[in-house]
Amino acid sequence: MSTTNAIRHAYQIIAATVAHREVSEHVCAAAFTASADQVARARALVRDHLINHPAGDTAVLLVSELATNAVCHSRSSFFALTIARTPTDRVRITVIDEGRHGIPYLRNATADTEDGRGVAIVDLLATRWGITRLPAVGTAVWFECAGE
Repeated sequence: MSTTNAIRHAYQIIAATVAHREVSEHVCAAAFTASADQVARARALVRDHLINHPAGDTAVLLVSELATNAVCHSRSSFFALTIARTPTDRVRITVIDEGRHGIPYLRNATADTEDGRGVAIVDLLATRWGITRLPAVGTAVWFECAGE
């Protein structure tokens, strides 16, 4: 799939997945090619859209972890994300990729291990999080952060 088609496909996925979420305000949706430099762009997008939100810094960190996982482990040509707010002013972010070869899971990383901590960081810092398999599409990992 070409980059243009992958991004177009990502936007179709975004439209299908954000339409039914428990959100009161859709702030942003974007698609990125699956490369390491695009993780920085995803972080910047979240930072810019949540600049005054108390959960902004946490959301940036968690997006960095999930976008990196999408790039390194999903075998996707793209990843996409949505940023929204819930009726209780939590931030809800979803990272979507074409990964169909397993789902992210909590690993038992040792002190000597350099990777394998991304989902554990999400589990520790997010108010809620989960994984949704998207038939014929891939995987969506979402999290919420409270504004406390």
